[in-house]
Amino acid sequence: MNKYFNLLMFILIIIIYSCKTNGIHLIKVYYPSGKLKIEEQVLADSFVNGFYKEYYDNGTLYKDYNMVRGKLSGLCKVYDKIGKIYFAGNYKDSLEDGNQVYYFDNGNIDEKYFAKKGLTIGQKFKYYPDGKMRQYWFYDHQGRAKYQRVYDSIGNLISSSGNPIAEYLLFSRSFKDAIINKNDTLLINIFCATPPNAQVHLYFKELNGYLPQIDLSDSIVQNYATPSFILNQIGNYKTKVVMSITNRDGTEEENYRVSAFTVK
Repeated sequence: MNKYFNLLMFILIIIIYSCKTNGIHLIKVYYPSGKLKIEEQVLADSFVNGFYKEYYDNGTLYKDYNMVRGKLSGLCKVYDKIGKIYFAGNYKDSLEDGNQVYYFDNGNIDEKYFAKKGLTIGQKFKYYPDGKMRQYWFYDHQGRAKYQRVYDSIGNLISSSGNPIAEYLLFSRSFKDAIINKNDTLLINIFCATPPNAQVHLYFKELNGYLPQIDLSDSIVQNYATPSFILNQIGNYKTKVVMSITNRDGTEEENYRVSAFTVK
């Protein structure tokens, strides 16, 4: 008897079009116990549009999403069964787009990173439950991990791999086939890691002496350094950007990228 009663209750737990405002219907779905399971705003064509909320069987909020025509959009959150936040992230067209943060049970951050159109870009951090750094990654604008560091539980570096200078790009109005016109302005875009528990030293130099060496360490803003130069001398240029990282234990690592072009 209970079996058939529960089946009947399950059939009746979906209440469709319980409310209609501006063409948006509010749909609610209930557990056999009568507790609310899902509530969502739906358009007449059945796309979820507005909020989507899902609950555990104990009544605690599980998922709190914003939707635009069936796709995740804006800030979306996930909670554990006792109401603690587990995840908060921004989306667009159901792709990660903005800050993404995961949490431990104690409320500390487990992992955080930034994404654009579903691709992780720039710095990604992973922590131990007590808040100390565990892993660090740096991604380029194509979502490729270019650099990684691993730490022990007290913050000492265990290993590092890759190149912290993820991108080294040169631009000029006349730049074509590695040739630039004299007196044109050279724009440089450096996208680089700034790892925790370390001191970063970044500098630029032109190996043939046409351009001055510049210390860019204090010019890094949100992982970008963007020096520029007026090219007033004809010749073959070879540029180099170097990053030196000094770790907390005194060990050092050095990485670089080079580029060449001709000024006519």
